Amino acid sequence: MLKDTGQEVRRYSAHTDSVTDLTFDPTGNYLLTTSLDSSMIMWDVERAQVMHRFLGHQGPITSVVISRDGDTAVTGSEDMTLRIWELNSGSETRRMRFYVNEVTSVAVSPEGRTAVVAGQNDSFVLWDLAGGQETRRFCGHPGGRLAVRFSRRGERIASSGTDGRVIIWDTETATPLMELRGHDDIVTSIDFAVDGQTMLTGSWDGTIILWDIETGRQLRRLIGHQDRVLTAVFTADGRGVLSGSNDGIIIFWDVETGEEIRRFTSTHSPITSIAASPNGHRFIAGSNDGLVRQWELTTGEEINRFVGHRSSVTTVALTPDGATALSGSRDRSLILWDIESGALIYRFEGHEDVVTSVAFIRGGLQAISGSRDRTVRVWRTLSLNTLVEWTYSNRYIPPLDCERQAQYRIEVLCSATAEAVIQTNRS
Repeated sequence: MLKDTGQEVRRYSAHTDSVTDLTFDPTGNYLLTTSLDSSMIMWDVERAQVMHRFLGHQGPITSVVISRDGDTAVTGSEDMTLRIWELNSGSETRRMRFYVNEVTSVAVSPEGRTAVVAGQNDSFVLWDLAGGQETRRFCGHPGGRLAVRFSRRGERIASSGTDGRVIIWDTETATPLMELRGHDDIVTSIDFAVDGQTMLTGSWDGTIILWDIETGRQLRRLIGHQDRVLTAVFTADGRGVLSGSNDGIIIFWDVETGEEIRRFTSTHSPITSIAASPNGHRFIAGSNDGLVRQWELTTGEEINRFVGHRSSVTTVALTPDGATALSGSRDRSLILWDIESGALIYRFEGHEDVVTSVAFIRGGLQAISGSRDRTVRVWRTLSLNTLVEWTYSNRYIPPLDCERQAQYRIEVLCSATAEAVIQTNRS
């Protein structure tokens, strides 16, 4: 349109759906437009002619920017990719897939420095928790609803999805090491035993499989649930397995024999998540009735009920000392609990959709959560006063030898030599 008259000068028509964004090159001679039809078009401004159509995105293109030199353009799309194009040739030079789908699983490395985040697509990412940056991407696991878990030493990551497969990855190189097949439905749970050699997987097919992760061999299959297995974990010593199912039953298994030791059946509501205590005597379980329950492992007695969520509990975790629990829920909140009293310590709110995964980091001083709102958040679990008290009681002051006592002019003398050094420093 002409600025002075408002008259339409020319019309650019070639897209088959709505135009979403446009930009001129630095010279003003060319125009780039993007559309819901998944294409980008480069136009000759003066003649209103299509110079090139850029194809490749698998979803609507939502934005486009052009480089200062006018040689390249970058497009963003609902297919979760960012693509870089060479305008002269029309070729795609680089593609970056970004993790923007709902978060289904979060796991923290043993040393607590990195987290692995998975969701409703075929890839998952490794995040540096201190810097908040993606450091590595693992691609090639078809099917959504990925679950992920670090091995005990953190050198491997296991992933599972809707296709029933489990893939073992090298953490450092992001390359697949082994593929395990044995389940006939979605694999919902992964856990590694303390020996570092044994892994379990739980599935919607109602079974739990124990694997030797060095050879990929099935050790045994645990059969007993009448419905989908939603959660399964090893006990602290690695000699037992706890599994929860859509049938509302928790089963305690003997790893060596594969036999049931005990059943826990105080609720008919699906068991969504289990965390075993570090001392090996108790465990907690979250369920669809919105409750977290604590059980005595050896007697089968229900010890405590934690009441506070307004909807289904989706995930639970325990601090390394077993004194505090954290639960996430469909009500979009996280709750911190005192294990001994069952008291609600604090409710964390901020997620805009279902909380799908929680874990403690930094020895329980912080927690990390993933949600269907497509975010991963880190929370401080202690109040500032408690944090100061913890720091004071856990501080480490190294002993000072005679030389350092002399260096810092401490009056307590270790020897005549140290005394001489101090006298020299004073003079």
